[in-house]
Amino acid sequence: MKIIEKGIIIDRFTYSETSLIVKIFTEAHGVKSYLYLGGRKKRNAAIQPCSIVQFSSYQKNDSQMGKMTDVTNFWPLQSIPFHPIKSGLAFFHAELLTYVLHENVPDKPLFDFLCEELLFLDEEKEISMYPIYWLLMLTEHLGIQPQKNGENCTFFDVENGILQSTPPNNLSYLTGKEVLLLSGFLTMSKETLLQQQPSKQERSVLFHQLMHYLTFHIPNLRTLKSISVIQTIWE
Repeated sequence: MKIIEKGIIIDRFTYSETSLIVKIFTEAHGVKSYLYLGGRKKRNAAIQPCSIVQFSSYQKNDSQMGKMTDVTNFWPLQSIPFHPIKSGLAFFHAELLTYVLHENVPDKPLFDFLCEELLFLDEEKEISMYPIYWLLMLTEHLGIQPQKNGENCTFFDVENGILQSTPPNNLSYLTGKEVLLLSGFLTMSKETLLQQQPSKQERSVLFHQLMHYLTFHIPNLRTLKSISVIQTIWE
């Protein structure tokens, strides 16, 4: 039976001299992997990390992996594929999502968020605060967004996901002026947050604090190869 679906490309792997295995976060079924026969020969521009695609596939009852027959851009991205920093961000998003998403677990709100943000990033010119915004929103969709406990929050209890004004009763915490900035960002609208102008050093520290927090709460999350791209945004 032929199935036509919408999805977001997460990763691809060489299967043979001519074919690929493509991992896709599908709208209806969550993450699934497909064998794309002849995919390497077709040089399809849609098979790029975070491309939003429509594709056809077949699934046999005796096989765990479907076979993709064709794929096209559902919402062609105009700037991301040609903008070094934006394309680097897309690689970072896709690489992080490989640890966050689970096979055959649909998540329509997260799927819609990712599509919406890809289109936003494709059009947006000022992206210096975007990595921090995106990570905060991802934690919200994962159900682990940090919470504020009071004002003047200069301590970040990483274990319990709480920003507070006094040291927590464990050693898994971060502190400093960046934590105070982060506590303010949690209550800002998207537009307001993206207009903030902390120093390059503060942005870098904030980003790495959020990645440390994710590493604590996402099993097996390792240092991402694409993380160096983020630093280029603030150089």
